[in-house]
Amino acid sequence: MRAIQAALSAAAHCAVLALIGFQGPAHGADGARSVDIEIVGIVPESCNIALDNSRVVFDLSKSVQQVRIATITESCNRSAGYVVTVRSSQNGMLSSSAGGIGYSATYGGEPVDLAGGAVIERDTQNGPQPRDLLVTIPQGNYAGGVYRDVITVEISAQ
Repeated sequence: MRAIQAALSAAAHCAVLALIGFQGPAHGADGARSVDIEIVGIVPESCNIALDNSRVVFDLSKSVQQVRIATITESCNRSAGYVVTVRSSQNGMLSSSAGGIGYSATYGGEPVDLAGGAVIERDTQNGPQPRDLLVTIPQGNYAGGVYRDVITVEISAQ
């Protein structure tokens, strides 16, 4: 069965496979009057995430308050639900050789702990679920330079 699932997954990601297995002869010497036909359908497990924007540049001399930096669409057909992990490569700091600027984020309307990372459990829902990622960067008198961080959002089946 694992070989069939692997072949199905490689050949057609969303295809449904019907296997027909006959049990007993149709016209056997034992005089069988019926046969059983087993039909099996397989739907490959699929958890995906899509992003509408992969880079945002801000003028840090101006206020950045709950600005949408991306809409992320979650999709997973796992019956047990799925997990979304949100983390920052710099622990919630925009870093530069000139120093760092702490900032905050919300994902899907909920605050995200960028310093420790956030793990969000979700029930499987019908169809893709778009969620906004927003950031707030405090206004300040920062040293000149380019400040960077990367937020990673990951989806996995439970």
